[in-house]
Amino acid sequence: MSEQEKRLMPQHLKWALSTVSGCLNGAAFIFYGPLALIANLPLLIALRYATSWGEALSLGAWVGFLGGIHIFGVLNYGWWIFWAFSFYTASQMILFSAVLYGFRVYFQPKVSFGLGLLYELLTPAVIWTLTEWLRTVGPVALPASYVGCIADIEWLNPLLAWASVLGGLGVSALIALIPASLWLLFSPSDLPAGLLAEIQNPQDEEKDTRTTRQSSMRSSRTEDDSEDEKDFAQLKILRLKAIRSLSGLLGLLIIGVLYGWAYWAPLSTDGDDLRVAGLQGGFTNEIYHASEADPLLSVDIIETYENLLQEAKTKEVDLIVWGESAIRVPVINTPELRQRLLPQSKKEPWLIGGLAHTDPDGKSYNLAFSAHDQRVIGRYAKVKTVPGVEAKFTAGKEWTPLPTEWGAVGILICFESIYPHAGRALAQAGARLLIVLSNDAGFGESPISHHMTNRAIVRAVETGRWLLRVGQAGVTTLIDPQGKKHGTLGLFQSGILYGTAKLRGGVTPFVRIGVSWLWGFLCFLLIPWLVLMIPKVVDLYQTRELLWSRVSNHLSQQPKLQLVITNITKLINTLKKHLSSSKQSSEDEDPPEDDPFQ
Repeated sequence: MSEQEKRLMPQHLKWALSTVSGCLNGAAFIFYGPLALIANLPLLIALRYATSWGEALSLGAWVGFLGGIHIFGVLNYGWWIFWAFSFYTASQMILFSAVLYGFRVYFQPKVSFGLGLLYELLTPAVIWTLTEWLRTVGPVALPASYVGCIADIEWLNPLLAWASVLGGLGVSALIALIPASLWLLFSPSDLPAGLLAEIQNPQDEEKDTRTTRQSSMRSSRTEDDSEDEKDFAQLKILRLKAIRSLSGLLGLLIIGVLYGWAYWAPLSTDGDDLRVAGLQGGFTNEIYHASEADPLLSVDIIETYENLLQEAKTKEVDLIVWGESAIRVPVINTPELRQRLLPQSKKEPWLIGGLAHTDPDGKSYNLAFSAHDQRVIGRYAKVKTVPGVEAKFTAGKEWTPLPTEWGAVGILICFESIYPHAGRALAQAGARLLIVLSNDAGFGESPISHHMTNRAIVRAVETGRWLLRVGQAGVTTLIDPQGKKHGTLGLFQSGILYGTAKLRGGVTPFVRIGVSWLWGFLCFLLIPWLVLMIPKVVDLYQTRELLWSRVSNHLSQQPKLQLVITNITKLINTLKKHLSSSKQSSEDEDPPEDDPFQ
């Protein structure tokens, strides 16, 4: 980077841009999702003028940290989770910034203008998507996805529809493409300094010849020739600036075409009707904690849900659902509670509910069950338990649907709804309807509960299934495969949400292929490094051959050293011959008479 370029971006301005980017990222996740469309633009500008690895990584870490502390709802689970989440988010942005800086410094100066422009356009989206995917892997993974920011924004619904093809990660990639496109579109003058110098001061043979003639004759070029050359250089620079702007426009055009396609061809929501009722008790976690010391509070909780059940049964519904661990006493193992809460005849609606359940062997589970006609038909234990918070629960082995009269119903319990592979596994297992059982009381009144609801919206679009989200404290809503809500119960409200879901079969492209297209993204990032490494490997090999030849020549020029090496070689050969002859003679001797193998 030239000194002139460094002066264009003072240190304090780069940090100001990264601060804006961090605040935009945090606000997009919590307050207003469409900010995600431009959240990374200030960071891209700051990284363009970063002058060292340390500065680039620090700018990225600051953006991630600021974005993480906006998720202040996790404070209800403890300060350590709050800080851990903030630093975890910072690690994603460090990786994002590191790869971007590496491509700008090591790759773009060594390739053509066109190829460098292609990578400048696509690399931010590719890196962002891969880092989002990394956050879905591992036992303590905490995904944070741009698609969750826009899931409830009605005017962005056509963009969300592509989750049925590319998954939520693919929609996040499209969102991350927008800042890079805007940067190219509105910064056409940001051409590489080396390229500008080459255009303005060409070093070809014709230029050298003219320069030599100027030095010798002092008067062979006219002022008109000089002006023509300057005009030609300016014209070439204008053409490169236009190409740069058109590249940004191309990125936005891709977004626009996909948006229009989904707008004019919306996803289908048809299926067999299923009348559902979601029960929401609206209790805070403090009441559940107090009930452990005061049994009367447990009585109040049970009576509340019993009354909600009786009210729902008076309506014409097929399925009643209550939220995650809404009742935390042994319902299944207690005959009295089974009679009060479970369906007692075939005429009553089916029931799916969440329990904090302990088996006779002492193992505790965050459990979902389906029941009908006085029987528990199926049970599902939460697979993805929350690290630390749910350490007392034994995790389930796999995502398996619950059996019902209408076919399989897939269950996701709270935290599991943020993992794209969880909903996909249930759809592949034949689930015709998805249900998310949640609590969300731990987040209090913070907006994080609404963001968690948005992640459930993404699962509905990805799988092409209707999804009923039932929160113990909220948010309870019914979502169709287009991502639209059909009724909502807010936080800490006690009530019932009625609706008609559609049972659907078939699989979407996402359910069929998942995110296997991410291999293409990975190759996109690795191929340039491999191309740049090949000449280095060849040079290393040639250097090795040259070094060996020099050593050999040097040894041949040292008679005494050569004589020592020759004598050592002869000694080794003599020892080998002696050992081989000794072995042969021992094999030729007759074995003793008492030899059992004689």
